[in-house]
Amino acid sequence: MGRKKHLPLTDLQGIRDEMLRLYNRAKYKKIDAKLLGKLIYCLNSVSQIVKDIELVERLELLEEAKAELELVAA
Repeated sequence: MGRKKHLPLTDLQGIRDEMLRLYNRAKYKKIDAKLLGKLIYCLNSVSQIVKDIELVERLELLEEAKAELELVAA
């Protein structure tokens, strides 16, 4: 059986899985707790960027839908 593939860090599920993987490594003393803190901080930053990108994309879709409705109503 092969090693489980990790989800990419381009979505929140992948970021969550990576955080859990790192937590488990620290729990079993495979990585230092200080390093864990730094890596989790970085992953939190990435997760905020992912959320911001998703929000912008959703806002753009809403603006496009509104513009189409305005054209139809005119």
